[in-house]
Amino acid sequence: MTANGLPGPGTHKRAFNYDEQTDSYRCPAGQILLPEAKTRKTLNTREHRVYGTSTCGDYDLRAKCTKAGQGRRIKRYPGDGQREALRQVMQHPQAGRIFSQRKAIVAPVFSSLRGQQGLNRFRRRGLAAVRREFTLHVMAYNLSRAVALQRALFSFLWATYSPRASRGQLYALDFSPGFRASTAVTRAA
Repeated sequence: MTANGLPGPGTHKRAFNYDEQTDSYRCPAGQILLPEAKTRKTLNTREHRVYGTSTCGDYDLRAKCTKAGQGRRIKRYPGDGQREALRQVMQHPQAGRIFSQRKAIVAPVFSSLRGQQGLNRFRRRGLAAVRREFTLHVMAYNLSRAVALQRALFSFLWATYSPRASRGQLYALDFSPGFRASTAVTRAA
């Protein structure tokens, strides 16, 4: 946004208000952007609608909003409504706190399932078969966590009660699934 409240050339579409009843956008300067085109999903593009206006007859106003000769254009994707609703919910401080807890607890699990176990999609058909497949993936993840925690515990006990520990070496603890207890860290004096 510029100092006088008008959108600048780099203004994000969040600055434009979407009206679901009229299926149109209203720009910060008060102009209405109507649907102009609909693009179907292809191999390289997602489905979206294009909104635009040519009512910005005043060239100075158009120059403050966009560099395009035909006026400002906005793409609206099918998931934009959910994004806007989530953005409103996340403005509440308590929602942000809850989401940060979820991000710390759940997101690494699914990241591991996708990255280490290759669970990008299910390979079975039918709900019962998919449940069995997901249960096996979760069991494998839990076993890897249990092994990593057990390895870290044994490493800690070995570092605490080993004769090497008394000579100034302490083994670093790492609770990740790929933990290796072979890296020694010199104890700070």
